[in-house]
Amino acid sequence: MKATACLICGASDGELLVRYEQDPYHRHLDHLHETPVTYVVCRRCGFVYTNPMLDEQELTTLYGDKLRPHAPDPAYLKANRKVYLARYQWVAKELGLPQDGQPAPSLLEVGCAAGVALSVFREYGWQVCGIEPADTFASHARESFGLDVQTGFYGPGSYEGRTFDLIMFSQVLEHVPDPDALLRQARINLKDDGHVFIGVPTLMRPLRPVHPQTLQAVHLWIFSLPTLRLLLERNGLTPVAQTYDHKGLLVLAKKAEVRTGWREGAGDSPERVIRYFREFTAEDGQYARNLAALKSINKDRGRPPDLDADLSAVTVEQTSSGYLNLCERTHGEPRHLYDRDPRDIARRVVERMDFGVEGVVVLLGLGLGYLATEVLSRLNRGHVLIVCEADPRIFHAAMFHQDLTGLLNDERVHLVVGDDLPRLDYILSLCSKPMFVTDKLRIVRCGFSARWHQTLYARYEERVKERMKVLEINRNTIGGLGLRMLKNVLDNAHLTLDMPGVARFTGLFKGKPAIIVSAGPSLEANFDLLRDAKGRAVIIACDTVLRMLVPNGIVPDITITADPHEMTYRKFRDLPMDPDSILICHPANYPDIFRTFAGRRFTTDTHLTLYKFLSRFWASKGRVDHRSQSSAHQAFNAATLLGADPIIFVGQDLCFYRDKKHAGNLTKESPSSVTGTPQDREQAVDILGRPVETSTLFRSFKIILEDMIRESPARVINATEGGLGLKGSEVLTLRDALAECCPVEPIGVAERFASVSKDAPGETDRAGLRAEVARIDAEAKETLKVAQKMLTYVERAERVIQRGKENSKRAEYLSEMAERQSQLMEGRHELMGLLVEGAYLLELYMTRESTLSIDQIADPKERFKRQIERALTYYRGLKDALTPFAEGTKLLLQRLDEVERLLGLPSETVEQRLQIALGYKQLMDYPRAQELYRRLIEEAPQHLEALFHLGDILYRCHRPHEALPLLKQVAARAPRYMNVGELIRLCREKTDAWAVKTAEARAVLESRAQRLSGADALRAEAEFYRLAGDRTRAERKLTEAIRVAPTGPEAYISLARHYEATGDLQAVVAVFEEGLTACPESPSLLKELGLFSLRHDQVHQGAEFLCAAAALDPSLCEEAGDLLYQVSCYMSAGELFEQALRRHPENVALILKAAAAYRQATTTAKPALAMEGR
Repeated sequence: MKATACLICGASDGELLVRYEQDPYHRHLDHLHETPVTYVVCRRCGFVYTNPMLDEQELTTLYGDKLRPHAPDPAYLKANRKVYLARYQWVAKELGLPQDGQPAPSLLEVGCAAGVALSVFREYGWQVCGIEPADTFASHARESFGLDVQTGFYGPGSYEGRTFDLIMFSQVLEHVPDPDALLRQARINLKDDGHVFIGVPTLMRPLRPVHPQTLQAVHLWIFSLPTLRLLLERNGLTPVAQTYDHKGLLVLAKKAEVRTGWREGAGDSPERVIRYFREFTAEDGQYARNLAALKSINKDRGRPPDLDADLSAVTVEQTSSGYLNLCERTHGEPRHLYDRDPRDIARRVVERMDFGVEGVVVLLGLGLGYLATEVLSRLNRGHVLIVCEADPRIFHAAMFHQDLTGLLNDERVHLVVGDDLPRLDYILSLCSKPMFVTDKLRIVRCGFSARWHQTLYARYEERVKERMKVLEINRNTIGGLGLRMLKNVLDNAHLTLDMPGVARFTGLFKGKPAIIVSAGPSLEANFDLLRDAKGRAVIIACDTVLRMLVPNGIVPDITITADPHEMTYRKFRDLPMDPDSILICHPANYPDIFRTFAGRRFTTDTHLTLYKFLSRFWASKGRVDHRSQSSAHQAFNAATLLGADPIIFVGQDLCFYRDKKHAGNLTKESPSSVTGTPQDREQAVDILGRPVETSTLFRSFKIILEDMIRESPARVINATEGGLGLKGSEVLTLRDALAECCPVEPIGVAERFASVSKDAPGETDRAGLRAEVARIDAEAKETLKVAQKMLTYVERAERVIQRGKENSKRAEYLSEMAERQSQLMEGRHELMGLLVEGAYLLELYMTRESTLSIDQIADPKERFKRQIERALTYYRGLKDALTPFAEGTKLLLQRLDEVERLLGLPSETVEQRLQIALGYKQLMDYPRAQELYRRLIEEAPQHLEALFHLGDILYRCHRPHEALPLLKQVAARAPRYMNVGELIRLCREKTDAWAVKTAEARAVLESRAQRLSGADALRAEAEFYRLAGDRTRAERKLTEAIRVAPTGPEAYISLARHYEATGDLQAVVAVFEEGLTACPESPSLLKELGLFSLRHDQVHQGAEFLCAAAALDPSLCEEAGDLLYQVSCYMSAGELFEQALRRHPENVALILKAAAAYRQATTTAKPALAMEGR
């Protein structure tokens, strides 16, 4: 070990900060086994470092083989992948994602360990390489990830002559004795417009022990933002972005002028560093007490905020009035958080508010806790308080200096710190029941805190309102459709358990485009272009659009359906889907959709409680319905699961055009997505500035989609060409999206999906599933009997109340019997939990009623009456939910037993196999039955029953054209009970009806598809981009239009207007010159040039151009005359009116205009002559 000076300022005067007698890294070196690790604080700049420090030989020994003797374990790789995915997203947000058509950006990681970060960046299109001193880890990076990784230490000879867009030092600088040398070399290897990424641990990581994670012998230097900035600046780098994660400080820096020399006052205050560290680590200090309270938060309330913060610019002061105030000192004047006594302000604010007896209160701004404490003191047990503090520095200052234990220990309180909208979403979802029970949500603003971060607090407030819309739709959906979902999960379970899951799609189309097709009105304009995309992108269709796609010969690769009711099945009925097409079957889908889809079927896991109970007995299927309210949400999740990039939206309008909701003649008859009454409509503006109407439902869909887009690593393109737009997506025309993103050659869609369809299903514990279903079925039947008996007593009690005999012995008897029955309901929490979605509104009602504390009503008669009312509502609702549940579990048991029987049957003979196939047909497992019947027909081509049953299945699966030949083969031989003649008639009807529908659909499309071509199309696209605010693409389109049709004046005119709108008048003149050279006798071009001249006060030239335009096109004479009259060119205007009169001599208005022009010309000429005479 060696003595060392401060890395930042060179001073040797360090004050002891802390000493640890046992260090985990010293133990790896025999001669240092018992040596403590000592950290000091530089008295000059506040920098923290070890002194004495490990020397270079000791460090080389540690990093060479001592610390990493073995390859990394899977847990290490998994944990680090999560860290680096988050870090990549931050880098991408700050620097931008790699763009198609541009060279892939390059990354060098110094100290790359096992290559996890490099593999993440490579996944997103980066060219990566790295260097790592530990050969075990470097070898793993090369062999397991296929990465270009050197073994060794980074220096001048490592990457000589090479430059990179990004050089990464992730948890590296604190380990090396000479960070300056690394940074100087990095500047040499960095492109002029490149960036350096640095991640370093900081001294105080709030929710993690200080030692050994941070203060350990191999962490030679402990940086803060001020000290790291000084280090970077003297090596010709300057920070451009910074943030924190749980490992510490993250900085992006770029090249800058080298700043040498020490500046007094730079760095940290050593006194503050020592004081904060001592307070931070004191077991009985204020921070420790607050931290213990913060950590005591129940698990179901989520993790507490785990943020670091730079406290170098803030101090907390005790005022003469006795309250604490926070002061921020930056480059300008110091500013204080409070300009008045916050205790008085808090009391006055709260006194003006009526919080009611229950509800949710969102407090925007914690400050130093005065208002939050006062608000909490006025709330009741039925309240929830969500406190949002935008500034982590304020939060940590409060943690150090203010007693927040009462606030943080209170189970009603939830905390959000920093720009953490996902946590706010999570907390709001936890609090959704209190909000819906009470219908009370109050937002309170802490004015002092809000002044410092107005934008973020506005986002918080907007987010709360947005999430309320989303949660309201979720409540309405579960309340209206929960029972239907419960029934469907049970009805589909025997098919779900053996169905392949969407987990097989993971990464199947990595880096390939996916197009999500919805049914919005804008789809009509570009519908025909989807044909060009078939095979070049994965086409994912939302169910509503099927009846427009399929008749026009566009069969999607994947179909998503979300709604659980019978009306949704109508979207599929009679559609002859391609056998290679895929349906993602949600466990709660209407059962006939599950059963009769003709293509391949994959299923998804879901959050429904009953499904999670059943799915314990089969392998995970993967999931695409998280955060989903619509099929478009599931489609986006599916595209993400596929690894698709880019993801292109088409027809995602989310609004009405002239009261039209869907393209073509499509309608969506879904109770859960009714866009509803006129009162539900909202006025809005689409992306092109046109007025439209939308709805609460569409707004909710939009909020969720934008969340998904924000978190997606993929490029997301909105090619809807209309609608409300989606934040975070790139607006393109569909033609451009296809041209830029879809390869010319097919991407093998059918082949790739076929490859994952053949795998055997995962293991299923049929015996365990059957036993659990039998147990819960028995409990459901018993509970239903108890509920029915209870309902009998309660209904009798209701009649007693109606006769006014609440105090009679009869009432007493009925009350006693009801009490006994209610005791029998105890201990049935598991069953009640399985019914939660099916009886959601009932649960909300009971929560509301219990909040009102009926049992505490003083008046016995009123109490009895209210108890009976509550019991009637509850047990009637419970019976309504239990009855279909018990029926469903009974049917599921029968089906599981039948499947078990079929699996045990012998299959040696044709007749045995026929019975097995018939069994699966009766179970409505049509794909498996089809496969068995086809095998039978291969063995016995004329087998009557096999031909009949296969034909019948094909008819049920909406493929009557395939069923007809089979049924015709058996028509003459079939017994009467088969009713083959009727089936043939129905098949012919369906086939003929489909032919008519196809012809009509194509005729309608052709009548609407008056697609422009050539320069006209380019000009139309330019106008679209102009209205959408993309002037760069608009200019590009107009330039291309001129190239395609150089003698057409329209593109020149549009391009000139474009440049004029941007203020580039020289470019306008150049365009007109080019246009007049190409088409010198274009009246429209001359007219536009004249108008341009007039707008810029070039009246004489404008008059010349307008007169020239009128000479070429006499129909312009009157319009040109009007324009010149307005700018006082009266003589020229009169001549133009006179020319127009020659064409229309009977036009009295023209006569009057000409007379007025000449009169004005004469009047203005007389003063001029008088002056000339003088």
